[in-house]
Amino acid sequence: MWWDPRPLMLGALCVMTLAPPVAGCGHRPAAPAAAAPPPPPAVPSAAPPPPTLTGTRIAATAAGALVIDADSGALFAIDRDGRATAQVPIARDAGLLAHDPVRGIVFVADRGSDRLVVVDARRMVAIDAWPTPAEPFGVALTPDRATVLVTTIADRTLIALDARSGAEQWRAALSREPRGVAVSPGGTHVLVSSIATGALDDVALAAPHPVTTIPFDLECDRCEPGTVFARGSGGVIFLDAHRAVASFQREVPESSFVRTSGYGGAAFAPPVTHHLAFLSFPDHGLGAPIQAVAQVAQHQPRALVWDPGGDALYVAGLGSDSLLHLPGLTRATTDGVEASASDAVLRARGRCGPDGFAITADRDLLVVRRMHGTGLARSQVETLVAYLEALPPPRTPTRDPAAVARGRDIFDNAGGCTTCHEGTLYTDGALHTFTGMPTAADTPSLIGLAASAPYFHDGSAETLDDLLRGFGTARDMADLSSLTLAQREDLKAFLETR
Repeated sequence: MWWDPRPLMLGALCVMTLAPPVAGCGHRPAAPAAAAPPPPPAVPSAAPPPPTLTGTRIAATAAGALVIDADSGALFAIDRDGRATAQVPIARDAGLLAHDPVRGIVFVADRGSDRLVVVDARRMVAIDAWPTPAEPFGVALTPDRATVLVTTIADRTLIALDARSGAEQWRAALSREPRGVAVSPGGTHVLVSSIATGALDDVALAAPHPVTTIPFDLECDRCEPGTVFARGSGGVIFLDAHRAVASFQREVPESSFVRTSGYGGAAFAPPVTHHLAFLSFPDHGLGAPIQAVAQVAQHQPRALVWDPGGDALYVAGLGSDSLLHLPGLTRATTDGVEASASDAVLRARGRCGPDGFAITADRDLLVVRRMHGTGLARSQVETLVAYLEALPPPRTPTRDPAAVARGRDIFDNAGGCTTCHEGTLYTDGALHTFTGMPTAADTPSLIGLAASAPYFHDGSAETLDDLLRGFGTARDMADLSSLTLAQREDLKAFLETR
């Protein structure tokens, strides 16, 4: 059975309220998910985890909801009828928020100005702003609400701030491109999702805050075989003190496709597939988890929300406008979860682009949408191209200036890199041929290189270290085999700051 949504328009923002146990807000089901068994249930927590433990774009409140809209850069207060009652300007391209309902405070990441904005949610007034490392994005509170945890993209850190004074308590180094953050309800560790690596960072909350990685399981009998890479989708959430779910995508470079002939020509699975990783941690909350993976039909499944009252997980596909509903996740058998799983296509005046979830006290599902529209005219395309070309480059990580200078000298004189990567954009704009796959490709710009993994034209070098050590399947590039380890580190520092 399907329920009609109540679309509530606010510029590029839409909040949809659904009466649970709803699988979606459309009228036709999407393609079914290919489910894999979740891990065996652990001992449930005494109480469901509060939503403050996970960064989000929307937080349910007694009066309605709080929404941070990255397009307008405003924090909105929305009433129960979906009307915007107040707003606080933060900044365009703002990151996520965390809401402390007891104190009536909202913490919002200002990605462009390197600060965490503190807002009095009852008066809808910004009351403070605390400095952070470069490019804050994910925000979450510890279970006692005494500490705010913030992921920073450019400087690749998790920083812990006192929730009342903003004083820095500690920081930990993360993998590149960190995004979503989720705190375990037991207060033992934090999971951070990256959109550039095939693993989660697992950070211990106890000093000295060691960081371990949890690689995603890439075994998949329904996926394209070959050399496999993965990157997180940014979504991660705890179901209780022992169980968590994270989203990621699995990728196979074109050069390693294994094609088989079939009726009507070659047949192969999609090179990019989307998955959920179900993680079950030991009873004490720390240590390597048991992991099981499900392939899902949702494209870019970065918004996750847990409904403890309905024992259900909701997963939104930003790129597919679809919603996956997994009821009975912690109590039902594997067969029961797979049999009851359902999909829906989200429909609300064009593209839906679900970008955030929240569950109200009445167990209504609130969905924030971003992309929508019916297409662009040629003049609009030209205007959009001009806008995109005028955008500032991605933020770069902080590196030792002396190492960057030595790396520049290697790039200009010893590496042979400027043969193709020249000028202010580090590209000659020409088409070059190769002996392997692909057979030809344009020279890409090196601007924003630190944020554009994986590398080579076929994506076969997962990191810059792999590229500089000659790993990957791409050929006919500059020969860097004569460089020492120190020289490669200097060249890497230079490339990361482009």
